[in-house]
Amino acid sequence: MSIRITKEEMHNLAETYQIQFPGEYVSYLTYSVETPKGKRVHIQEGQWSTDAVIHGFYCTAKDLTEAIELLEEEWWPKGYIAIAYDEGGNYFCISTKKEDFGSIYYFLIDSIEEDPEDALIRVCDSFSAFIN
Repeated sequence: MSIRITKEEMHNLAETYQIQFPGEYVSYLTYSVETPKGKRVHIQEGQWSTDAVIHGFYCTAKDLTEAIELLEEEWWPKGYIAIAYDEGGNYFCISTKKEDFGSIYYFLIDSIEEDPEDALIRVCDSFSAFIN
């Protein structure tokens, strides 16, 4: 059984990686006893749509550190941190960018071409909308 991340660990990650996390995301990680694992999420962009099921959720310091370190990969979209994944290996990400801070995206790993951001589909405007 994994132990949930603490406020102190979140603070240390934010300082170490120079990342600001959305407050509602930090609160959920440090206070909630449940994870959204198994939640079905409807994703739509134009005429295309799908339902993805959250297969795993990053809720420990070790998991979140690994997710943040994906930012160093060339194929990973900059400014988006993985917070969960589906059974197909696609990721749900939270934006740390100023223009859409806290918005949730679905990262279609098999759709990466030149710019990884082209493989992102906006799911909702906030973490709370994502988990509710």
